[in-house]
Amino acid sequence: MEIMHGTGVVRFFFAINNEEKEKIADFHIDIPNGGAGVHAMIEEAHRRMNDVLRQWLYMNEVMRQSYEPKV
Repeated sequence: MEIMHGTGVVRFFFAINNEEKEKIADFHIDIPNGGAGVHAMIEEAHRRMNDVLRQWLYMNEVMRQSYEPKV
């Protein structure tokens, strides 16, 4: 979690690791600092990350199917 001074947002980081548990990337989500409290911002960051993951999985499947040989 990083407070982005002067922007009104708090940045939450999610590490992305491979099967060997090696960090391969960081993903961040900016949450408006609306004064709702840390727990509410953490909850919102995780909710948004879940949305991102759903979209990634859907688009990954669409792309996989587009390259799948047609019989």
